[in-house]
Amino acid sequence: MWLRFAILSNLGVGLGALLYAWLLWRRDDRQALHARLSVFLTCLGIGLAARGLYWHDGWPWAGHVMWVAFALFPLPLALFFETLLHRALPLVLKLVVLFGSLALTVAALVAPVLAVPWWSGALVGFHGLVALWLGGLAFERWQKAKPGPLRRFWATAALMCPVSAGLIVTDWLHPFGLAVPRLGGVAAGLILYFGAANVHAGAEWRLRSSAVRFAATVALSGIAGLVVSALHPESSEGLWLSVVVALLGLGLVVEPIRLALTQSNAQTAEVVFERLATVPLRSASALTEALARWPEVQRLEHLSMERLAEGGYDRLADYFAATGNVASVHQVKLETVIGASQAWQRPLEQLSHLMEAFEVDYVAWLGPERGAVGVRFSLGLEERLYSRLFSVVALLYRLLPASPAPKVGP
Repeated sequence: MWLRFAILSNLGVGLGALLYAWLLWRRDDRQALHARLSVFLTCLGIGLAARGLYWHDGWPWAGHVMWVAFALFPLPLALFFETLLHRALPLVLKLVVLFGSLALTVAALVAPVLAVPWWSGALVGFHGLVALWLGGLAFERWQKAKPGPLRRFWATAALMCPVSAGLIVTDWLHPFGLAVPRLGGVAAGLILYFGAANVHAGAEWRLRSSAVRFAATVALSGIAGLVVSALHPESSEGLWLSVVVALLGLGLVVEPIRLALTQSNAQTAEVVFERLATVPLRSASALTEALARWPEVQRLEHLSMERLAEGGYDRLADYFAATGNVASVHQVKLETVIGASQAWQRPLEQLSHLMEAFEVDYVAWLGPERGAVGVRFSLGLEERLYSRLFSVVALLYRLLPASPAPKVGP
């Protein structure tokens, strides 16, 4: 039972750490804090996922990948802590981390680390030493910090370091014949969950709200496991454990990803709207030239009434007069699927064909004299943000003259 728990927790948290590391790395405002945390989580995620595969199937290659990743991750962890402290780590600690990571990496490639238990002891001893040392630095910073969010953060860091070290030790005791639950995946999940809460909290450390959400996740996972056990009384306790671990792991992994996506979308939308405020407002043609140079705009088509007439799009004005000035490809598909009235079938067919022919996802109606404009964005914003942005663009097109006014000589 506990082996299944360890395999599921390592695989789930490992894959979640890799996804979250990727989201951190692709941030538009990525700084040293995000980059170092991303590298640390990449090493940790690869190690956890490989260990889950190794415990499940016994593949030697997975065991060696696990070893290399776990030998290396204290190095980016120490660099991440250095960024948090805003000062250099002690030289002795840097040398210990660097030498230990390199020595254990070489050992993983040339020595029988999977067959000799004492190699596991060396690795877990190295992890424990680094974790306790960093915990001591966090404790020192906690003592000097003034009351407030920052002091609570360092208190949590000082507590998490030794707790994580103790949980990590349990993963490496089975080669010595000690049958204890392997809880290293739990430690990694807690680091991922509370670490993300700090990275995305801005100037505040929301420990209480994070702890409440974590407790709610644990309680709901346990209740769901009990419900499943009651519905399937003939099943073994392994089913209950699988349900609890799956839901708990999902909660621990989804929260950091949700925070990263929410902040990324908000920052991207803010950048786009700020750029929109700086476009030249001399004419519709100048606006088209400016928008076409945006990296967020993949395709922009100004569809004059002549082009629409040539394509046979003669029912668009009626559709936009009844539904509004902006239509999205998702809106058109939804209305087609749910079954529009007979009067709207032809306009929807024309609009769908227009979007496919000109490779645009949004169309705005500018009026019977100006035609329409279509656009396809290359970002992953939510549809409501796309629609809001494109509504502003369509309004500018309707207000601006088609071409710049001629200059009047002196």
